[in-house]
Amino acid sequence: MANRMAKLTTFIKHNAGLKAMALVLAVLSFYAIRGATSNERTLEVPVEARVEKGVAILSQMPMTVEVTFRGTEEDVERLDKEELKAVIHPKASNPDQPEEIIKILPGDIEGSSRVRVTTINPNSVSLSFDRERSKLVAVRKPATTGTPLRGKVEISYEPQFVMIHGSQRGLREVDSVDTEAVDVDGRVQSFKKRVKILPPADTWVSKIEPDEVSVSVDLVTRVVDRVWSNVPVMTVLAPGKPSLVDISPRIVHVTLQARAEILDTLHTNDISVFVDCVGINPGITNRLTPVIYLPAGLDITATAEPKQVAVSFMSKAGNNDGAR
Repeated sequence: MANRMAKLTTFIKHNAGLKAMALVLAVLSFYAIRGATSNERTLEVPVEARVEKGVAILSQMPMTVEVTFRGTEEDVERLDKEELKAVIHPKASNPDQPEEIIKILPGDIEGSSRVRVTTINPNSVSLSFDRERSKLVAVRKPATTGTPLRGKVEISYEPQFVMIHGSQRGLREVDSVDTEAVDVDGRVQSFKKRVKILPPADTWVSKIEPDEVSVSVDLVTRVVDRVWSNVPVMTVLAPGKPSLVDISPRIVHVTLQARAEILDTLHTNDISVFVDCVGINPGITNRLTPVIYLPAGLDITATAEPKQVAVSFMSKAGNNDGAR
């Protein structure tokens, strides 16, 4: 025994400084690693029960569990809630099995390979069973969220019926299913999108065929007519030509056709009507088509009534009302 103690003492004293430094570094590394991997995040995770063919889940409590994950800050923040699920495998092999309580273990949590599962609350699930059934149900019209920049939203979608597989008793009252909502916020053009079909609430479903619908979103713009009355007709003259022009009629009515939200931005002084008198023959009455000037960049169709006006140069300066 004394010989062993002597050897141990010799071992400790040999390069004692280096050994002490190595021990300190080991302790520091241990606490550094533990500190770096001690970040925690708790998420609500759905529980998925996988049963044999012909067996369905009649009831399941709870449907979700709270799982706490631990790891590095980067790894816990990288967890994708959409990929996480707790998968359990009931022992039931026929629909007449009694209620079963299954414990959820850390290894049952899928989608968390880079972090550790520290707690699961609650850590067990209670299941009752039923016979599996298939049923054809309608798909309700997808809802929309947000507001498009222009146009009224009109939705069409296919298919309008799907086959769902689930509990015989649970599907008894199910006649239709919903889909995920379609986001139209800020949209300016029509578009198509595939959206997931949502299983009926509080009813176990093993499969939906197909599990998506194709949605066509049409942004229909409402075109309206609006009339501006008594708009004066002005003239465009060539340099050196007589400035006194007779116009008949001197005012016209302007009809604008566009989306209502565009027309709502216009004011009376935004609309001008001209006749181009450059090159017309003096001494005779000329029939000219008025040109309507509007702010640039607006998608507007404009027409004047009457479609033509009579224009002639005046010989005297006494009758120039309405000419410019």
